[in-house]
Amino acid sequence: MPKLGALGLVSLVVVAVPVALLGVCSAVAAEEQPPAKPASIEAYERLVAGQEWRSIQWPEDSAFKPFPDDAKDIIAGYDRLFTRMERAFGAPGMHDVENVLGKGPNEWNDAERSKVAQFLAANRDLISEIKLMANRGGPVYPLNFSKGFEMEFPHLVKMRSCARVLHASAVINGMNGDCNEAVDDIIAGMKLGAAVAQEPILISQLVRIAIYGIMSFAAQNSFDGGDLSPELTRRLFAHVEQADHREEFAESFSGEIYLSSKAFSAIRAGAPLPEGSNLGPPQEADERAYVEMMERVISAARLPYHEAVRDLDRIQTHIQNLPEPLAYSRALLPALIRSCIAQARHEALIDLVQIGILVEQYRTREGYYPDTLDDIASGFGGSVPVDPFSGEKYRYRPLGSVFVLYSISENRLDDGGTHELRKGDIVWRGEQKK
Repeated sequence: MPKLGALGLVSLVVVAVPVALLGVCSAVAAEEQPPAKPASIEAYERLVAGQEWRSIQWPEDSAFKPFPDDAKDIIAGYDRLFTRMERAFGAPGMHDVENVLGKGPNEWNDAERSKVAQFLAANRDLISEIKLMANRGGPVYPLNFSKGFEMEFPHLVKMRSCARVLHASAVINGMNGDCNEAVDDIIAGMKLGAAVAQEPILISQLVRIAIYGIMSFAAQNSFDGGDLSPELTRRLFAHVEQADHREEFAESFSGEIYLSSKAFSAIRAGAPLPEGSNLGPPQEADERAYVEMMERVISAARLPYHEAVRDLDRIQTHIQNLPEPLAYSRALLPALIRSCIAQARHEALIDLVQIGILVEQYRTREGYYPDTLDDIASGFGGSVPVDPFSGEKYRYRPLGSVFVLYSISENRLDDGGTHELRKGDIVWRGEQKK
């Protein structure tokens, strides 16, 4: 089994982007106009204000979708779910179960494993409610974009907690030999990720990546691919194949541009600087440089990472060479650009779930692991996905009773299947499968 201290740490990807403008007043000087407001943000503002949102003209090429007619009921449903989950975590004897769920199952001691099983047995209705809301999708929370960078995101931590509950449920179901329920748990978790993916701001996309990471680890921890029936495999893959959300990720940078431009204008109009900041009011040249670089990042983010990396490296070099007075661009952009690595890791993980399962199913069927990944290409319609970090096939070696399968990850070096969080390679199951 993989070492999944990573499970908790992957979830912390949300802190990768510094919200350096947090606390900036949302007021904007009348004479300064921010970039055009994306339809996805306008929809939230109308929803929060109690106005009609159904009449918004959505661009046909938008990765974000209009709200369903019952959007307010869906939000209320999530609010009830989160309240119920807090009660479950606060029940007698369960005060630390949330921390236990943040560990990988191979890190549970006997007492913790027993506590997880007890929690799941006592909260079957809660798990059913999580799955019900996952099926309804989003919106999850009434994001108040009119607050600018004072906007709250209390739902994101709670959605991650829901994913951890489903991860634990999948593992326990897998241990009990119930692959059908384990797959249901994993699919529901992916649907939670898809709901968050519809939020047009980068922090939500990073939490979406964390949620899918949790469910990828659930697939690695819950069953051998050879245990899945063809029907269960089809059901699982139908969701994994739609899970990259690269367009939503790229488009979320437009939301960042809009909010940042509002904040820059507010600061120039006299709003207080972010706490602890010594940058001073942003120059208009700084804002222009920021917008220009972000638009280049958007274009790069729409590409597979191995195609985008040269552009991203050039953008990084450009940022490093910006004049010192363009302080906000120099401070904010590097971390925003690094989020493209998180998206590429996400794409690698969901590919490895499918490839790893098909390799294991090949062995169950043939009695040995395939010689090359080309032997399972039919499971992908004839072409195995390529590693987003290299543009080449994922690394794979059959070794008799085990196999090694991995992405070369962000250092773009083949470390032979060595795996540590954010170091070495991204390895299926985290170690050789025995």
